[in-house]
Amino acid sequence: MLPSIERPRSSGSQTVVALPLLAAAFAAGISLAKIWPQAISWTAGLAFLHGVFLLFLYIRQRPLGAFVLPLFLLLGALSFQLAEREIHAPLENFLGRQVVLSGYVHGLDSKDAESVAFLFQVEQAALVGEEASAVRSRIRVRIFRPSPTLTISYGQRLRLSGELVAPAAQRTPGGFNYAAFLAGEGVAALLSTGGSAVEILPGRGGYFWLSAAAAARQRVTAALLRWLPPQEAGLALGLLLGERKHLAVETEEAYKRLGLTHILSVSGLHTAFVAAFALLLTSRMRWKVLGAVLTAALVFAYLLLTGGEPPVWRAAIMLWLVMGARQLGRESDGVVALAAAALLMLFFRPHWLFSLSFQFSFLACLGILLLSPRLLPYFSRLPRFLSAPISVTLGAQAAVLPLQLTLFALLPLFSVLANLLCVPLVGAVMGLGLAVVAASMFSPLLAAPFCFAIYPVLLALNEGPRLLAALPGAAVVPPPLHPGLWAVYVFLLCLFAGGVKIVWTRARLILTALLLLNMVVFLPLFTGLFPNIASRQLEVVFLDVGQGLSVFIRTPEGKNILLDAGGRRGGNFDPGERIVLPFLRNRRVASLDLLVLTHPSEDHHGGMPAVLSAITVRRFASNGERDDSAAFLAVREKLAAAPIAEMVLSGGDRLLLGEEVVLEVLSPPPEKFSYTVDDVNNNALIKRLIFNEFSILFTSDGEYEALERLVRLQPESLSAVVLQVPHHGSRRAMSEPFLAAVDAQAAVISVGRNTYGHPHEDALMLLKQKQITIFRTDLHGAVTIRSDGLRWTIDSQLSASQLTGEGV
Repeated sequence: MLPSIERPRSSGSQTVVALPLLAAAFAAGISLAKIWPQAISWTAGLAFLHGVFLLFLYIRQRPLGAFVLPLFLLLGALSFQLAEREIHAPLENFLGRQVVLSGYVHGLDSKDAESVAFLFQVEQAALVGEEASAVRSRIRVRIFRPSPTLTISYGQRLRLSGELVAPAAQRTPGGFNYAAFLAGEGVAALLSTGGSAVEILPGRGGYFWLSAAAAARQRVTAALLRWLPPQEAGLALGLLLGERKHLAVETEEAYKRLGLTHILSVSGLHTAFVAAFALLLTSRMRWKVLGAVLTAALVFAYLLLTGGEPPVWRAAIMLWLVMGARQLGRESDGVVALAAAALLMLFFRPHWLFSLSFQFSFLACLGILLLSPRLLPYFSRLPRFLSAPISVTLGAQAAVLPLQLTLFALLPLFSVLANLLCVPLVGAVMGLGLAVVAASMFSPLLAAPFCFAIYPVLLALNEGPRLLAALPGAAVVPPPLHPGLWAVYVFLLCLFAGGVKIVWTRARLILTALLLLNMVVFLPLFTGLFPNIASRQLEVVFLDVGQGLSVFIRTPEGKNILLDAGGRRGGNFDPGERIVLPFLRNRRVASLDLLVLTHPSEDHHGGMPAVLSAITVRRFASNGERDDSAAFLAVREKLAAAPIAEMVLSGGDRLLLGEEVVLEVLSPPPEKFSYTVDDVNNNALIKRLIFNEFSILFTSDGEYEALERLVRLQPESLSAVVLQVPHHGSRRAMSEPFLAAVDAQAAVISVGRNTYGHPHEDALMLLKQKQITIFRTDLHGAVTIRSDGLRWTIDSQLSASQLTGEGV
């Protein structure tokens, strides 16, 4: 039963319970508005009527009770709707058109030899050749081949020309939702242009304090990079400012395996160190109020310096509330302060609710506040300097565990030990690092002594975690768990946090064991790992991996097959880590029964090393061809490190993937192609998947020679309901006789942004002449095909339309 919320009559005990409920209702309203969009007028009208109803109860001196919660639910929904309109409405009439925009740089995003990306605050917008109008919106800009004279810094005024486009939503199930991420940054659209379309305008824009913070960040970055070795400088920037672009990949991976990523993202831990040092400096001041104000100001300065990420805002607001309560002689409560911080942050930035940094920060803090005190007695025999950190680490880890395993599928077993060793060192880095910050404001030379002093600590924080993460068992990849198991976990966690003690009689133990056994064994069997058993459906998903190919197959018997794991690697982008693995986690795939590499081309195997590292693979099949590229060698290294049975396939082979599903290999022939225009592509595995009356033809990158041979020698084997268009829709792959032999009703082109002209207009014209419905991953996102062996449906991630059919 919900607690009553009345006019103040006694102590703040009601507030301790009520405010978290109000914050939860507000957050639920934001989520509801995102899932179920409605007109703002309806939400505002309902909120107004409900407010009048509460006012009536108040005047009549009736308890308001739980009636307040729907009001906060409506206010949360209204705040999200207003934020959506503020972000998207100003530029919605300019999307998809050539525009001229004027404004100023809001923040540098990334920079390399080829391009520079930044956030841009738009103040004026116009279609080409038309008069400009005043707008207020934010976009993300990427300039290719920028002029050497162009310096991107906060406040720099620019005039930009180019096509304004809307950011893509989630393109693959379980994948990254770029549009939602940018909405959290207040970004409405994207603009890519060349350096010649950029004009530098006189003057500066923006706010003075943000400009000062950006300049200070540049000075600190320059000082650390000047006086420290590259790896230690990158680590220092991550610890002090949350910047990871200079961080060594090996260090970042080690921190991830040890559960230390919160150290590399400026969070409440860092803010607490800043506040502690500020309080230490002001502790001897006669006027305590002045000391508190200076501490709050220093924390606010650090917030600006680090870019104002959600975890820093959360910690800063909680600190200010607690300090304010103490100055007023009031008791402070951590849970109430956390709820108040959530309400304030979500009121001004509702989209932050869907930010991972917001979610992890609040869950970890909630675990520390509610679970750590309950855990502390279990470590009472240990010294206080050990028991408290262990309880805090376990409390935070227990709270974020469902989110962590669902998103990253990695369980760090050495997390407690790693935090015990590293967090004190982080305190030393923060103390000396703040001295570097202060000194670099005057001169880089003044920062040098502090950089030299911090170097041994950074060396330990760089090398120590690497050594620890390299030990066997540092982290494990647990199998995907059904949401029902997580619901039980959260329920038990709530009971533990509430101090509920269960008397475990023999009957209760047996009943609980049977319940868990049923959930672990039978629930995943029918609804989790093998969801198609009841429906007897075949599922085939063409993942949107950009310019590449990756196809997931789940048979009616629950066997999981992955054909290729493509996409080209570049910079920090790994298609396996960013696209394929999140999809497999979304489908709760614990293992792959078969992994197929059609041919050694990076756009077909670029993501395989990540898949082989994270997912158990029982069998690996390929055409037997090799390549000397580093990307292919990485695949071979992963295969050699694991006991995986390997098969070499060629035309005529048949793989039984269950009682009714067959994978026929049509090409290459035993005597492979040679001296063709492209032997690598012509020797790619061409396969036909057959499930009763339904079939799909997978052509990989097969070129004209391979396809013409099949048309000439075995045209009957090409017939299929769905065709995977060969070689991403290249000009010379398909022919009219080939399409006549296939006689497909639908075609899928796996393609992304490329410089090859894929898909070529000639290939598209051939498909249209045959009246074949075309699905393209670059336009439609992931394409999902389901069939019961006779009837079939095709859905796409970015389109609400569905194609259905029956028979061959």
